[in-house]
Amino acid sequence: MRRAVILFTRAPVPGQTKTRLMPFLSDGECAALHSRFILDAYDACAGSGADVLVYYTPEDRRGLLEALLGRDAFLRAQAGRDLGRRMDAALRDAFSMGYAAAVLVGTDIPQLKAETVRGAFDALDESDVVLGPTEDGGYYLIGMTRPQPAAWDVRRYGTGTVLEETAAALRRAGLRVALAGTCRDVDMPEDLAALYAAWVGTPAMEATHTGRWLAREMKGRLCAG
Repeated sequence: MRRAVILFTRAPVPGQTKTRLMPFLSDGECAALHSRFILDAYDACAGSGADVLVYYTPEDRRGLLEALLGRDAFLRAQAGRDLGRRMDAALRDAFSMGYAAAVLVGTDIPQLKAETVRGAFDALDESDVVLGPTEDGGYYLIGMTRPQPAAWDVRRYGTGTVLEETAAALRRAGLRVALAGTCRDVDMPEDLAALYAAWVGTPAMEATHTGRWLAREMKGRLCAG
């Protein structure tokens, strides 16, 4: 069965990515950190054994991602007026290419592991949709085996009820919903501090692009306690 992981991301443009980390980080540091997030997410997705399809915005920044991931990476600009439509379009695109299952993940989860992605695909053997909750009430992962319009019946993204609303809409449509493990996305300085505290002194600090960057650039700026 052909499987695709859709990596859904913004290009790491200074001043346009991870802006809620400013002014704790400069715009250049935000872009540099996000670049490491993308690399770690790509590695985790590739490690799942599925094909990795990167859908990015803005569409005129393909070159940044080619430089980061290589010219052989599958790169396609996102299409759609809002987040839900863009995610739906990317998933439909994957199905149109013949994939039997697709899992879409964001890039703000530097702790994402390949086994989490594999587990999401396994959950689709007995469920119609799988969701990966974030601690703030959203989700970092959504997977399905065919387009599910009910998945996008959400009033507004970026709120603490997105996961709840999405799961409720899917269940109203008679669909079976599975949940992956909960993760913390990194949006705010306190999220970055929590990640640093979780990783400092562990193999993850040296084993990941994000961890090495934090160890080098954030030493003395983030409290590990």
